[in-house]
Amino acid sequence: MQRYCVNIVEKSLTKLIETRQSGFFAAEKRRGTEGFGNLFFIRLIKEGDEVYFSENPQLYEKLQALPSPREARSLVWVSLDEQEATGDWVILTVTAKDSVLVQGGQRFPEIVALYEDVRFWMLSFIGISILVALGCGLIMKKSMNLMLSAITGRLKSGRTLVDDHYLVDEVHELYYQIEEVVRQNRLLVQEMQESLDNVAHDLRTPMTRLRSVAEYSLQSDDIARLRDGLSDCLEESEYVLSMLNIMMRVAEAETGMMELHKEVVSLVATLSDVVNTYEYVALEKDISIDLDIDENIKIEVDRTRITQVWANIIDNGIKYGRPGGRIEVTAVVSETEVVVSFHDNGIGISTSEIHRVWERLFRGDRSRTEQGLGLGLNYVKAVVEAHGGSVAVTSILSEETTFSITLAYNSLL
Repeated sequence: MQRYCVNIVEKSLTKLIETRQSGFFAAEKRRGTEGFGNLFFIRLIKEGDEVYFSENPQLYEKLQALPSPREARSLVWVSLDEQEATGDWVILTVTAKDSVLVQGGQRFPEIVALYEDVRFWMLSFIGISILVALGCGLIMKKSMNLMLSAITGRLKSGRTLVDDHYLVDEVHELYYQIEEVVRQNRLLVQEMQESLDNVAHDLRTPMTRLRSVAEYSLQSDDIARLRDGLSDCLEESEYVLSMLNIMMRVAEAETGMMELHKEVVSLVATLSDVVNTYEYVALEKDISIDLDIDENIKIEVDRTRITQVWANIIDNGIKYGRPGGRIEVTAVVSETEVVVSFHDNGIGISTSEIHRVWERLFRGDRSRTEQGLGLGLNYVKAVVEAHGGSVAVTSILSEETTFSITLAYNSLL
């Protein structure tokens, strides 16, 4: 709006100057207010000499109060009564020929009034919007507080969050997500508590042995004896650390908190890596490992985790195998799944123990002659189930054992 008013005054001044080609200062003195158009006054300044022209004699004193301009400038919506106040005058100063400064002014009361009305309503709208937003915010805050109070009360009482049939879909989904997070946290805490309970007994033996070795070594100043004692302490500490790390990973898998980085891999490639790793260990016990896997079988798994599964099963097959024995690895594919089987002719598992081999920290009577944590098969089960698969085992004591791992399969991979 201000620019519109300035343009009008500027056009009037330009037209006035164009009609006075030369001798502008002297000509205006002779002609007076003739040809001013919509301008309320004209003020001419040249070398300290000033001339005022206006059809309203009451403006003379007010115009005299205006500061004498020294260059082209514009004053928009000013008041001639109070120089610091906002008014409806637009005063523009331009330079004409002969170095004459021409100053003209015009009032725009209607436009200024319209601007004030628009500004008033805009400010009123903004103010009302802010009040409405604050009100909505307070209502939402109150609603969220009530929701959080309801959630807290239900969680403390052990009730489910999603048993209210009157909940809208969005709130029902929110309750479901919160309940799922709480459920997983509870399971994780429960698993960790059970793990700590189970490991407390198993840790007592290595910790007692660690303390005994340290006390025995400190009773002598013999460097060799101290070195052997430190070596034994290091071995026992590694044993304890391995146990704790595996138990934490098992707890994560069983509660659905294990992070899997799935990728499409070749089944035979993952198994070959493990077989190559255990090749020399198997040769020492005169045990052969045979792979009979179709090279075209692809599975979508976390390569690192599934490799640990194969390693645990093959490691057990070597530990509890017979000299001159064998481990046969095969795979059977159906439309939706692949079953990987590990068959060995080792010492086998008794019927009284076979249903417990997947339990945490369980070691059968015949397995205690070999070093181990009793966590390998428990970890295998947890990782496979985290992939959406299943595990199974069959065995004949002193004859053979077969571990079967079932995983999802997609022929389009």
